[in-house]
Amino acid sequence: MEMLRKAAEMRAAGQDACHNNVFIVHWTHVPKAGGTAFASLAKRAACAKNPELADSNPCCVRDVCVAEGSCHSTASTCPFVQGIGKHTSNMGRLPLVPCCGREWYLSTVSSFLRYALRPAPTPTEIAKYGLVYHADIPFEPVNKRRPEKVYTGGLATTAGDGRSSQLAMRARAYRTWPMEKRVEFFAKTGVAWDELKRRLVEKKIVKGGDDQSPGSDLFRLREIAEAVAPPANMTYGRGDNRFPRPGEQNKQARHCASNAEALEKGEKRHACCHEPGKGVGANSMTMLRQPFVRAVSAFFYRGHSPNYDAYKLRPGLWIHPNDKSLYPAPIAKKKWTFKEFLGAVRNCRKLGRGQTCDMVTGCHGYHNASRYLAQTHADRAADTLAKHSFFGLLEAYNASVLLAAHEFKLTGLVDDDFAQSRASASLKAQCSPSKVLRADGDACRYAFDAYYLDNVVYERAHRVFCDRLESAGLAGQPAIRAELDRNRLCGETRFDDVEHVCGVLETPEAVARLNKLRDACPQRGGNVADWWIKSYGFYWKPKT
Repeated sequence: MEMLRKAAEMRAAGQDACHNNVFIVHWTHVPKAGGTAFASLAKRAACAKNPELADSNPCCVRDVCVAEGSCHSTASTCPFVQGIGKHTSNMGRLPLVPCCGREWYLSTVSSFLRYALRPAPTPTEIAKYGLVYHADIPFEPVNKRRPEKVYTGGLATTAGDGRSSQLAMRARAYRTWPMEKRVEFFAKTGVAWDELKRRLVEKKIVKGGDDQSPGSDLFRLREIAEAVAPPANMTYGRGDNRFPRPGEQNKQARHCASNAEALEKGEKRHACCHEPGKGVGANSMTMLRQPFVRAVSAFFYRGHSPNYDAYKLRPGLWIHPNDKSLYPAPIAKKKWTFKEFLGAVRNCRKLGRGQTCDMVTGCHGYHNASRYLAQTHADRAADTLAKHSFFGLLEAYNASVLLAAHEFKLTGLVDDDFAQSRASASLKAQCSPSKVLRADGDACRYAFDAYYLDNVVYERAHRVFCDRLESAGLAGQPAIRAELDRNRLCGETRFDDVEHVCGVLETPEAVARLNKLRDACPQRGGNVADWWIKSYGFYWKPKT
């Protein structure tokens, strides 16, 4: 309120006032490295670091989801986390975030607003799926066939199709983040009332379009918005960069982007939004995973697999089984081996401005960039990671959670914060080719050669991670030490040395484990060796 009072005084004097910045969690998403599991913690950071918005911030509500079809992604749950779920390199935006957090938010908030400002499901709509609103709890749907089973936590506790679960989540979100708080949040963060009003009327969330009649729902919501809206003279930087009006482009966001190089060099050209002491990477988070294991995981994951390309990562080359009829026979019948997959994705890491994989349908994170990558790129990638205020290792997940909590001053951690999601079905099967590949020294050595630069980056980043654990006073905790030792982290193992990484898979004990894993797989077509090379590209002769 003091900020608003000062802005009003400056407006009376014909001056512009600076608006406080917001904290954007800048997530640089590495596919199959634990990003989905870590999304809830990124939301916690976006809540804790924006205390003035806490009472209306959706990032502070654990089970809010405005786009029910993608509730695993923070894009549907928290507009202050940017990048999760997008398999493009966000490191190119790294220099922009410390200065332009609010500008970045306003350049992306439109899609979140469209989903957030929709009417709640009606009783008639949810009745089609066997649901009914609870008599005593607003917007809490229950299964009318089993009324004692209340839908809680954003997830249906009784069996039902996907649509009923989605409706339950959408209805519950209006209880945990009601419309009044939604309007207040958007108004606080700079969305003009005219834009909010247009959406409320267009989607028939309120009756009529008169916001001047006391007693009407629209009048009440306008009062809420105007009570927290920043004054018109409040800016982010230069005098011509006020909050964008409906239909206007955000000038400050464009100005910030055009001066990324200047910001990277330390030139503070934006007095309003550049906070003293906050350098490049101060808002940035990511997770990493040992390259060989990450490749195996991606190969068997439906969505990233070249044999089940649900996300259309490589159009015209990898296909979804349902789309086989759309392709000529050579492509439709093609079954990619793991060895071929490694050749398609080798040494492509998110390297920073100028050396990134860019568009999902063009240069994806699984694009073979080996022909131009060199040691200098790996050096730049490692330096960029070191600038992140936080990065974790999937192999040290619990330690990573605690390190993130230390960095972002998060309190009250619960068991869910330490729960990894998307358990692998292929690892649970009795015959698990994924387990076999992870345990095979030949596959490891081939992948290490294909991913050599990634291994260099992982080794250097892992040492920075270990130093940060030590500085935070976490490395000595018994549980953390056990986790690190179990995965050979923060010790003598060098992850840029093939003997350290793959040699441990070639000891007599390791070979015995590998043979046991192979024996769990039945004979395929009479010759398991032929089946393995046809499916995975390696002739796996019996080991001795």
